[in-house]
Formats: sequence, C-alpha cells, structure tokens
Amino acid sequence: MSRPYLYFSIVDLSYNNGLGKVTTKNSLLYNTNEVAEKLIAVRHANGRDWWLIFHQRNTDVFVKYLILNDVILGPFTQVIGSAYTSSFGGDMGEMVASADGDKIVATNLWGVIDLFDFDRCTGTLSNWVDLGYNHFINYSGCAFSPKGNRLYITQADSLFQFDLTATSIVNSRQTIWVNPYPNDHDICQMQLGPDGKIYIANVSGTSFPNTIFDTINMNLSVINEPNGLGTACYFQPNSFYLGGRRSYAGLPNMPNYNLGALEGSPCDTITQVESIKIKDKSGEALVFPNPAREFLTVSTQNSIQGASISISDLFGVVVYEECVQQNTN
Repeated sequence: MSRPYLYFSIVDLSYNNGLGKVTTKNSLLYNTNEVAEKLIAVRHANGRDWWLIFHQRNTDVFVKYLILNDVILGPFTQVIGSAYTSSFGGDMGEMVASADGDKIVATNLWGVIDLFDFDRCTGTLSNWVDLGYNHFINYSGCAFSPKGNRLYITQADSLFQFDLTATSIVNSRQTIWVNPYPNDHDICQMQLGPDGKIYIANVSGTSFPNTIFDTINMNLSVINEPNGLGTACYFQPNSFYLGGRRSYAGLPNMPNYNLGALEGSPCDTITQVESIKIKDKSGEALVFPNPAREFLTVSTQNSIQGASISISDLFGVVVYEECVQQNTN
C-alpha cells in the first residue's frame, strides 16, 4: 500500500521450478476511499480461503475481501470501532489477529486501541472494546500471546499488557517496562514468532531515512513467556541480535499460515464456488459455501435487477425462496 489505495499482484508458482513468476503486478483493487496503515490476512474458517482486512482513512469503516482460489470477492464494509484520522498519526499503527483468528486488535498514534471479536466464517467484527484512554499517546505495536489470553501494546517508550481473561479488560492494564533512555529510542511493532515468543522492533532516531546503527536498533526486544501474567512474561529489551543489521520500527507482516479449519463451525468444509446465470442476464453470481449448512452468500459484480433466489436441499426440495431487492449486490 505505497499509495493510499489497495493493489494486488499474482505470482504463478508453476514457473521457474516452483520459484514462481509475477503474472499480474500492482493491479488496482480498491480506490473507493484512502486506506490507513493497516492490512492483515486471516484464514477463513473453512481452512483454505482468506479474509483480507484493512481500514479506511478518516472513517470508522473496515473493508474486507474474501480471497478464494481463483477469485477475489468484495469489498465488504463494516462500520465499527474508532475513526482512524489522517491527522497526528491516526492512520498509522499496527493491526494483528490472534493465533486462533478469533480476535483482532488495532492501534494508532492518536491513542486508539481497538479490540474486537472476529468471526472467521462471516468475516464479521463484533464486541468492540475501547482500550485507549489518551489521544496524545503513540500506540504503535500490538500482539496477542499464543493462547490469546494476553494482549501487548507498545507506547513509544513503554510496554503494556492487558489480561483478556479479566472481568474488566480495560482495568487489567499493567506496565511491563518503561525505557530508562527514551530519547529517540522507541519500541514499535511486534510479531509473534513460531517459537511462541513475541519479537519487538526497536528504532533509533525519528528521522527517516537515517544512518544510525546502535545497540538499540541492531537488536530486537523479546517477550519470552507472553502467556504469563504481568512480569511473568519475562521481557528482555534489546536482547535478540540481528547479525549486524537493524530494524526501523517495523517487522514483516506475516499471517498465520498454520491456522486450519474451525472444526464444528457452520463453514468448516472447503468452499466450493459455483457460477450461476441470473435470469435477467445482468451477469453471473457466485454462491458460497456450496453445499452450505446454516448460511450461504450470493455475490455479484453487477447490480441485480429483480432476480429471485431459490434454495433446495440435497433431495431437490425447495427450502427457501426470496425476491432480491433491486440494485443490490
């Protein structure tokens, strides 16, 4: 997202002995509104498809796409949580999902900490908890513990923990660490590693680019036991050496590729996408999941003009019929 819109590229891995070849580059996907510095992918509850989630600038709107094997569905929008303004760093900051994909948290440099539940079947955010309290505090990084019982937030020169099992999550906030040398030395974005530890990028100097290499930015800080409560999380600042290289506030944006299907959910079977013709010839519709258990989605690229939907069970018996409202997708 080098521009204020969303672009995508396609890599065909059948080329170059599995190394791949870029077949589509920087194709515009979303330009309805400018987008904030937040972009994550969470595996769909069927274990194969992906939800791509980001946030508009200067609004309280999340935007979601459902990425299937051969098609991208959306955008689907949802109004929830705080407005991420473009002033005072309000559109900057991190957004991450828990290891189980059932929670999402987003921060920004204008004092916002938004916590949500996330439904991997429907892509719906719910149960917003506002954990921010001061609009002059730069909340940069965020991360969940592997068990999803703790939430960590970086505030420039400090590290905080919230207990997500507490009766009042807001009041469970604990200060884990305060930088004794805060001038131009901040802790920023976080990443849960495959070893169950949380790694935190450090930055030296607020200008970019800069040529500073020091013991701060040439090491990552580490939360060694992130499931632990309070100081039992065993935080070590500037303790993971980068081999002569450095970080500058950020870390790679890595989704959880190990997250599988949500067993027992209404959509724990692989989505089968099937094209059907609409009778008024306004275009094609995609129906998913198909077969379905408790719900299904019908999505079209063009507006429907007076179409109807008829759903049958496996024996051909019609179980539901509906006339679709005009000018809808």
